Amino acid sequence: MNTRKNLTNKPQGKLRGLQMTTIAIAVSVFVFATVIYFIVRQSDAMLEQEYKKIFPAFRWFAIGIAFVCLGLGFNILQKKSRKLASDNGTLEERLKQYSKVHFKFLALCEGPAMLASIVVLLMGDFRLFVIAGICIIFILYNLPTKKRISQTLQLNWEDQQQL
Repeated sequence: MNTRKNLTNKPQGKLRGLQMTTIAIAVSVFVFATVIYFIVRQSDAMLEQEYKKIFPAFRWFAIGIAFVCLGLGFNILQKKSRKLASDNGTLEERLKQYSKVHFKFLALCEGPAMLASIVVLLMGDFRLFVIAGICIIFILYNLPTKKRISQTLQLNWEDQQQL
């Protein structure tokens, strides 16, 4: 007899899936940055001087991309969340739309973190891990919870109980 509840099609299951995906992305960014750290730390081979001259451009590129992506991510998240709050659709439809917006936000946070880690691999400049750290903080700060989704989508009492 199967005693496990099938939550995949219910709002609780969708919320749990969003939470697990968010945490998995944050952990994967952290693990990737950690692996890069140890690779660079253990590497005795120094880049030749001629290559070092072009790599500072990558540093500024990574910083610029981080500002643009994080700003765009928060902008999209706020605008679409306001739109979803005024939507009168069912809870399932609204959660589906919220999931799409949340995944866009996650992608816009994960990209700069991975790019910064790759630039650390190229340059050996550990200061760029600050970008990855900030991105991880933003990802975890926007972890979907019942309270956050209820406030963002302005759910009524009945929908909150289903969630």
